[in-house]
Formats: sequence, C-alpha cells, structure tokens
Amino acid sequence: MDSRLAERIFRAYREGLLRPQPLRRSHDPQFDALITQVLWSKLPVRERLPVRKIWFRSFQGLSLCRARRMDESAALFDFCWEMLAHGGLSIQGELIARTFLESSQAYFEHRRGDFDMARTRTRNAMEADLQLEADADFSLLEMHRVQSANNLMRIDLRAGEPRRALALAGQILAYLEGFRDELPVHRSWRSDLIRARTPHPIRHDMISQVANEAALALRHFPALGLERELLANVRIESYRDAARVIHPRLRLWLLAQQARQEQDWERYFEALIEFLPLGHAGIHPLWYSAMIDLVRRCRELDSGASMLIHNGILRDARRWRWVPAAFRPLLDLDTDGGGEAPPPRVQAAGFGAPRPL
Repeated sequence: MDSRLAERIFRAYREGLLRPQPLRRSHDPQFDALITQVLWSKLPVRERLPVRKIWFRSFQGLSLCRARRMDESAALFDFCWEMLAHGGLSIQGELIARTFLESSQAYFEHRRGDFDMARTRTRNAMEADLQLEADADFSLLEMHRVQSANNLMRIDLRAGEPRRALALAGQILAYLEGFRDELPVHRSWRSDLIRARTPHPIRHDMISQVANEAALALRHFPALGLERELLANVRIESYRDAARVIHPRLRLWLLAQQARQEQDWERYFEALIEFLPLGHAGIHPLWYSAMIDLVRRCRELDSGASMLIHNGILRDARRWRWVPAAFRPLLDLDTDGGGEAPPPRVQAAGFGAPRPL
C-alpha cells in the first residue's frame, strides 16, 4: 500500500463516518403500519376487539419475555390461546390472530432454549400467513413469511448452527433482491409478489436487518470461515450489475468480502473506497464490521502507510457512535478483558405482532 492509496482509503472512511444520519421521510411506507392497515380492513367489525386483545396480550407476553419474566410471559400466552379457542372468530380472523400469537410465542420458546419448539411455532405462523395469502389482499404477508425465515436464521445461530444460519441469511438476501425464486424453508414462495407489490423501502429495510445480523454473526464465529457460507448462497455474481440491486451499500460490502476472501487486495480496497463514504446509517454492524477487517489488513501489511490508517482509525474509534457491543473488544475499545462476547442477541421485534392498536 502506497501513501496515495492510504490517503484515499482514510478519506473515504472519514467521509462515511461524518456523513449525517438521513431522516426517514414521513411518506416512506413501514411494514408494521401497512400490514396492520390491511389486516384491520379485512376483519369484520365484531372480530376486531377479540383479535385486538390477542395481539395486545401477545405483545405483552413478548415484552415480559424480553425482561426475563418468563412465568408471567407463559401465563399471558396461555391466556391468549384460551381467548383464541373461545373467541368465536371466523377462519380468517383466527388465522390473523394465530400468525402473530405463534410468532410471539416462538420468541418465548427461543429465549428458554427450546429451539425445536421455536422453529415449530415459527413455521406455524408461516403456514397461517400462507393460508391468508390465498386472498390477494393479503399478499404483503409474503414479507411476514420472509421475516419468519429470518427468525429461523436467528434461532439457528443461538442453537449453535452458524453454518446453516449464514447460508440461510445469504438465501434470504438473494430472495429479497430478486436473485432467486424461493427459499429453502417453508413452501409456495412467490417472488413475483415481492417484486411487484412490496414497496422498495420495505425490502431495503429487511435487507439491512438480515445483513446486519449476518455481520454480527460473522464476528462472533471468526474462526469458522462463515463468509464463504454467506457468499456461496447470496448469488454474489448477480451483485456485479449495480442497476439490479436494491441495496447498493450491501452490494459493495459483499464485493469487498469476496475480494478479501480471494486475497485480491486491489479490488478489496477499491470496493471499500466506494463503500465507506456512503455512511453507516441503518447498517452500523455492516459498516463497523468492514472497519474491523480494514484495521486487521492494515496491521498485516505493517507498512508506514497502512499503520497511519490503522492508528488513525483506532484513535477515532473511542468516539464512534452505535458500535455494536460485540465489536468493541475487536477494536481494542474494552480494557477489562471481558472475554468472548455472547452470540448476537435476537431482537424480539421481528418475532411478534405489529404494534398493538
């Protein structure tokens, strides 16, 4: 690495670090709001109150689970099933209530370590979604099934199956980008609905979520070479055509990862020089993961130019915002030698219902 290349890389890093966080535009669609609107418009008036109660209690049970109040959470889920059994709902109303109740309780099973039951409940939720999708008005539930597939990836991570998890993450990313027609979990995927009916901002947000979780997993299992699992399943060659890609920053990150795996350092640095200035908004784990790789490569080169980048980044790092806790020891930001970070924590938001009305 010569001084000119080092200067370009460091300038790209600083530009991305200081790039302002964009404000979400008020007219951008959000999945929770859209799906709630659709479900509510289809429910008969007499069924809205019992379904609302089930959704609300499911959300409470999920929140209690996150707070580790497991007995209270279990009691609430039992209460929800009792309400569902005696609610007098139509088939459609029962499916609407069931999909979010199963999703929420899947998180409960996950947190108590019953991964098989967590997977079963997640698949039950997917099955309810698929039955509802027979009505074209429910086509957006295809995205809820994609979210459920992502939950299966999270469960695999916590169950100690990172290779399967990262392979599935790559497949989900390729599916959301339109590079594959189906997923290996569940059935009857309809990628044409995703492409035709799901607003791009919603697909973009889901891609960011899956990619961020993949980046966290790669850092937790550094010795396993999981980048290969991700790249082998993400349809990396399809990302070479920038015009086809919904998430340009993920594209550049993946191309940098591929170049690093192939030890094509010229291509790696050029991909970083494009990726870093675009900033870390919404992709903090992805962006900071790239910084960890860059710091390590500079240390390996151990040249005057590379160590200027290395030392400059680490001087800044203590003032970085939104660095995932699991990354801090990898950037020498923790001094207490706290040992290995825990596996990436599953966020409950993806397991449950939309915000209760």
